[in-house]
Amino acid sequence: ENTVNSAGGAADASSPPTKKAKTSDFKPKTPYQLYFDEMSVFLKENGYKGKLLTKGIAADRSDEEGDTEDEEEQDKSKYTAEQMKTLRFVLINDSRADQLDKMKNLVLGDQA
Repeated sequence: ENTVNSAGGAADASSPPTKKAKTSDFKPKTPYQLYFDEMSVFLKENGYKGKLLTKGIAADRSDEEGDTEDEEEQDKSKYTAEQMKTLRFVLINDSRADQLDKMKNLVLGDQA
């Protein structure tokens, strides 16, 4: 027995009904993820090679009891959009990358 689907064509009786995606699995992006996704697009569209962080987000030490937690270990998902707006970067183009390499060689010499 053939049935007709809503598009007017014959529905395949052997195919299972489509399942709706679980909306509970959807996790909205954090302000941190949104900021750096947008930054990546901007860098690619404008031909930049990268970025150097010049001003980061100050660590919240109010809930820590003397721990010396690295910035890398902070939970970045808790950053707010307002905190992300305070970040400052130097954008790296080809000439700036060349100058940084020259300066690294000048300062570090054989240690580079």
